[in-house]
Order: sequence, then structure tokens, then C-alpha cells
Amino acid sequence: MNVDGSSLVRSLERIRGITPAATELGMADAGQSVSGQTKRNLSLSAHAPGTRTPAPPGGPPSLISGDLRRSVRASDVTRTGYRFHVRVGATMIYARIQQMGGRVSTLKPHGLANRATHQFFGPSVYLPARPYLPGAETSATLARDALVRRWSEALRSGNG
Repeated sequence: MNVDGSSLVRSLERIRGITPAATELGMADAGQSVSGQTKRNLSLSAHAPGTRTPAPPGGPPSLISGDLRRSVRASDVTRTGYRFHVRVGATMIYARIQQMGGRVSTLKPHGLANRATHQFFGPSVYLPARPYLPGAETSATLARDALVRRWSEALRSGNG
């Protein structure tokens, strides 16, 4: 029995030639998908400045000004060897404390205050986590869908 694998080798070489470009496009799409989901998470509820938040504990923060939502960005895709990376996050100074929770402190003698409600909190206050970034499973699903779509298009058309 004689088996000629040359057509298989040619097909694999073709796939190897087109998948990097398709992967980069897919990762860019994935970043935009995760960014979009993050912005939707930050739009689930809203309230006026100085009023109590309607956001449930452990849920994303409620929309007040929209600054946090507008600051959500996906980075450009970077590549190291066969690894492609894209990062999604918010750039507002308070983004991390909203996502992770933690203690906010000040050295100002009058302490922390909410000017809208005239509440004074002292030199520090604990903010509970209000995660707004999609979880790993949701992000992985969005990335997989974007990559499969781009790979399928590239394989059908024969170019990346």
C-alpha cells in the first residue's frame, strides 16, 4: 500500500500560512466583544449623583456620569511567537477599586466626603467589589466565537 501525503502537507502549509493573520483579526474582534460586554455590564442600572445606588451587592456599579463606561478600551493585539494577546480594561482612576473593592484613604485633614449628599466618612472608607469586567468563562466564549468566525472566513477564502 502506498500513501501519498503531499496533498495533506500542502493543505497544512496553506493553513499555517493564513491562520496568523486570521488569529490577529479574531483577537481584535475578541477584544471588541469583551469591551462591548463590559460596557453593557456598566449600563445595567443608573442613578443620579448623590443618590443611593440601585446596583445589587456584588454586581457592577450603576451608571452615574458614564465616565467609567466610556473609558473601557481594548488594546491593540500583540504577538509573541505563536501567542496573541489583547487586553480589555477601564482607564478611569477609580476603575480598579470598583472592580476589586478595597480601602480608599486620604491624607487630607477633613477626610473623605460626598459633596452631593454632605456625608463625611473620615480618613478612609471600604468600597465593596463591584465587578463589571466579564468573567473568564464569558470572555473565553466571546474570544472563541470571534476566532472561529475569522478562521472559518480565512479558510473559506484561502487568505488571512
